[in-house]
Amino acid sequence: MTKIVVIEEDLAMQALLIEWLDSAGYVVESCDLAHIPTQTALIVASVMNLRGLGAIELKALRRKFPGIPVVALSGQLGRSLSRRSETAKSLGVEALLAKPLSSTELLDAVSKALAHAH
Repeated sequence: MTKIVVIEEDLAMQALLIEWLDSAGYVVESCDLAHIPTQTALIVASVMNLRGLGAIELKALRRKFPGIPVVALSGQLGRSLSRRSETAKSLGVEALLAKPLSSTELLDAVSKALAHAH
């Protein structure tokens, strides 16, 4: 089974993301940056500040887990960005999704990120 870790400080959003991923058949766990299990297939992480501390933490996450794809979420975007965008490339993420987002948008990004990882 594919294990996905959700890193989201907003508990309501965290519950929604977990519900969507669980309904799609993924094994989902929530945690903070310091407690990510090594047997993780994908990380969905909320990024509060794309130019400040959030970006620094995300880059550190990419260094610590270079083989695990990351789908990042941010409320600072006007639209979602693919992994080919300059912002996503600079952060090292598979997708950068704008909040609010739909379950379809999240599940599509997760599916593409997992396919790209294999």
